[in-house]
Amino acid sequence: MNREDRAKQFLPFDALKGLQEALRQREKEALRTERRQLSEEEAEKLSRRLTRLRRGDRVKLA
Repeated sequence: MNREDRAKQFLPFDALKGLQEALRQREKEALRTERRQLSEEEAEKLSRRLTRLRRGDRVKLA
């Protein structure tokens, strides 16, 4: 048996062909969210809050 054929026998077997790709696609779709446009005032307020954060602070997103 040549090296290439021998190596093929140790390749992972994909019993459900296409499942991994379908799962990756579904994961990408789940992570997509619409970006919200902030006004200048909202952006400034958010920036001030973010600069006050320190390592170890707990943050709650709503």
